[in-house]
Amino acid sequence: MKVNRRWIQQILSHLQYRGNMAADGKNISGVDILVPENVMNILKEALPGYESIVFFDLETTGLLPEKDRMLQLSAVSIKMSTAKLLSFNTYIRLEEGMVVPQKITELTGITDEMSKQYGISEEKALLSFGQWLDAERVIMVGHNVQFDLCFLLEACRRNTETCAGVKALIDRADYLDTLTVYKDRRPSPHNLSSAVYEYHVSFKSSHHALEDAGATLALCYFMGCEKSDLHTYINRFGISPKYGLPGVEIGKVEYYIQEGIQSVHNESTEKSKGGIGSL
Repeated sequence: MKVNRRWIQQILSHLQYRGNMAADGKNISGVDILVPENVMNILKEALPGYESIVFFDLETTGLLPEKDRMLQLSAVSIKMSTAKLLSFNTYIRLEEGMVVPQKITELTGITDEMSKQYGISEEKALLSFGQWLDAERVIMVGHNVQFDLCFLLEACRRNTETCAGVKALIDRADYLDTLTVYKDRRPSPHNLSSAVYEYHVSFKSSHHALEDAGATLALCYFMGCEKSDLHTYINRFGISPKYGLPGVEIGKVEYYIQEGIQSVHNESTEKSKGGIGSL
């Protein structure tokens, strides 16, 4: 199987460029890209029956959905009927009295000034995302997607009078966690940058949500090329035996204790099992 690394590298560079534009306050909406046929074929085979596959990521002020807030919500969507890739990005303005912690600024580059100048209210961000997301058969894909979903659903709860429809869209979608899949295939580190790099594509996460959404697309594609079992992970999330379940249980998700791969396989083992040496 010939893997289209060139296009993946190009799309990651493109999303990095658009992410930099967004960080400068520029509007990056309304641009679509045609996904190559060989990439589409892998995604259709790996995740059949969906109108769109949405790869998404958040940046937040912390780790607790009830206490902390979203700072950035980004996604890329592949429309399966047209092979078009569309992107979504918005910054969220914090509530009165809340500030962006310095450690989050150091990690993501999002400053308090950016939140105030470029951000919209949490309610408007959710409504805009819901309008962009709207389709009958959607699968939402993220790396450690449990974290992102908990923040989205908690934000919907805070804005329940106006965002019930958005919550319904999220509830109706199916979910795929690329972190869960990757833990069953590779030893640590399991972070997104390391995972994408494992498939021989250069990517250094700057913790910009749009770039990371694109990297999740890349990871999903590579894992689909490698093995035809992604559909078995739909709505199934692994739980660390050390840390337990982060956040609340999501109704349709089946959780299981995931030990993961503990030791590094040598190159010959990887090749014999259809690992990166065969891609």
